[in-house]
Amino acid sequence: MVTHPSRQVKGTHNYLLDFIEEFEKDPPLSLISCSYCHNYSRRDGSGLFDPVWSNIVRDYPVLQGGC
Repeated sequence: MVTHPSRQVKGTHNYLLDFIEEFEKDPPLSLISCSYCHNYSRRDGSGLFDPVWSNIVRDYPVLQGGC
């Protein structure tokens, strides 16, 4: 199995929803999660943006930046 930053973010996202009581109160808080990959150059259709990852990246986006 190949790892992807969005998979790690999904795990942390779900952990926080299960662990933090505030997410269960009324009105509920919402949580939006993403990964930030510093100095990662985006190449559409390859690497972290390969179509095989499209579902997880849609739900837990990858943001990239750099110098």
